[in-house]
Amino acid sequence: MKRYLFTAIAVFMVCSSAWAQYYDDGDSQETPEQLGSYGVFYFADFKAAGKGYYGIKGDVWRPQNYWGVTFSLGTNLGLVETDYSSFYFAIGPTGIYHIVKPLYAVCPLRFHGTIWTGKDDKRKDTTKFSWGFDVAPGVVLAVKKWRFQAAVNLGWTKGVKKLGTGFEVGIGYDF
Repeated sequence: MKRYLFTAIAVFMVCSSAWAQYYDDGDSQETPEQLGSYGVFYFADFKAAGKGYYGIKGDVWRPQNYWGVTFSLGTNLGLVETDYSSFYFAIGPTGIYHIVKPLYAVCPLRFHGTIWTGKDDKRKDTTKFSWGFDVAPGVVLAVKKWRFQAAVNLGWTKGVKKLGTGFEVGIGYDF
């Protein structure tokens, strides 16, 4: 777990230094009225950092109004045994606050669902659907049209006794 957390911090630091080196305040075409991106993400529980979900995500934010929308589609195929692989989706509103140019604090509140197909305890094919809610406070670094995101995830899933805690990292591009 420490290795993955260290990697996430290192990626964020590299992105921060890239911003400091290449961000041109006078030539930016980014407006504070709207930010958006489509990209890739990875998120996992702190206790199982290598067995999380990867996929695509989209974000549209309106910083001057302090809100936005986010959605994600992902899977853990190849990261877990075939009988335990699943598909993941999430959608919900996002609170956003402009800290300093180009750093934003974000906090999505998402409805999430997981569709699992595999073998049950009796080795019969089965499909299960689980759902819940999560909140993922984090930061977004907006470098020209690139978006680098890091967050801590806290989630509740119906039927699970403990809250899930984890991390989420992503990179997106504003088309």
